[in-house]
Amino acid sequence: EESGGTQSALDKEFIPFAHPSGAWLPNYFLHLLGEGMLSRKLQEYYLSQPNSTPMQAKIKAILTLVAAQTTNEVVEYELPWEQRLDPMADFYFNLAGIIAFSFDEVARLLSNEAVDYYYWPGQPIIDVQDGALFNQGEQYYFRSGLGFDGSYQLAIISGMPATGAGLAYKLDATDHLSVMFATDVSVSHPNEKVEALERKKDFTASEIAELYNRSLNVYWDRKGSLMGALAVSYDPFYQVSLNVYPQTYSQLSIGGFNLGEMGIGGYLIASQEGANSLGVTFSFSPVMLGLRR
Repeated sequence: EESGGTQSALDKEFIPFAHPSGAWLPNYFLHLLGEGMLSRKLQEYYLSQPNSTPMQAKIKAILTLVAAQTTNEVVEYELPWEQRLDPMADFYFNLAGIIAFSFDEVARLLSNEAVDYYYWPGQPIIDVQDGALFNQGEQYYFRSGLGFDGSYQLAIISGMPATGAGLAYKLDATDHLSVMFATDVSVSHPNEKVEALERKKDFTASEIAELYNRSLNVYWDRKGSLMGALAVSYDPFYQVSLNVYPQTYSQLSIGGFNLGEMGIGGYLIASQEGANSLGVTFSFSPVMLGLRR
């Protein structure tokens, strides 16, 4: 009842275009399609491991995904009462996506010669000064050549921090370069007190959009794996965010120390108003320590 009742919940979270918040968009495109796609790809990954059976792979994929989803929704559950409907609706769409993508016919709709759908994470950094997390991301990338001739394809990205659309250009048999008008976010300074976002049940999609920077984004991927990302914000202030994802070297040596086979990458954030940061990332850890100024 604190969320407005059953009809309000259906309008806001489940029925397209029924509520000005636009909350149904991430539910269908990020949770239903995105989490469904992730569950299928995780299942195929676990199945590729030695001595793995289809049932074992499916169980491992579901457990991995549910653990990640639960952690994410627990954070969102700290929202005011009228907003707690959102994480609950996410669970319903996540479950529907897992079930839907367990069928080969559904999975092929987003993985065929004409359509690709990928998950692109950020490179999360924990600031040693105050424990804040930044440079994280969770984005879903859609690419389709339907209706296009030659090397160009429609490209759409949706999630956090980037949402937008543009064109993807096929560089060669494995690599694509995508250019989009999209979004980015600024990073707060160390120990900066950020006012809590006050959202009522009748907030609009345009109000949420004002929290993001408008930017021109460029992505380089290889067989769907993100290799590099650049976001140049121009409104409401200038900012450059660069991420180069770890590239594997068979014999990596730093300062005379042989580290063996390892992936190394990096990131840069240069902002007119937000925090700035520069650092190195490694393939052995999904999160690194860093500093921001």
